[in-house]
Amino acid sequence: MGNVTHTDISAGFERDHWMVTIQIVLHTNPRRPGFWKLNTSFLSETEYINQIRATIEGVRDEYQNDKSANASLLRKIVKLKVREQTLI
Repeated sequence: MGNVTHTDISAGFERDHWMVTIQIVLHTNPRRPGFWKLNTSFLSETEYINQIRATIEGVRDEYQNDKSANASLLRKIVKLKVREQTLI
């Protein structure tokens, strides 16, 4: 919920009333890196599909002669580039 940082009780506008004040910090936890999830509605857009195909082909062409790029690394690079293109 939240953390109470300050409380106070003081006299109110009439003698038999008291004013209570409370300060609460609602967001004390820093955001952690989350995970990215593709909005699948993009997959029905022709322009997006062509853009992603070009991105995959670009990665393939860039790393075609690189002997140190194994399949796992290429999958990660493609995923990174697709995410990058999707967020633009």
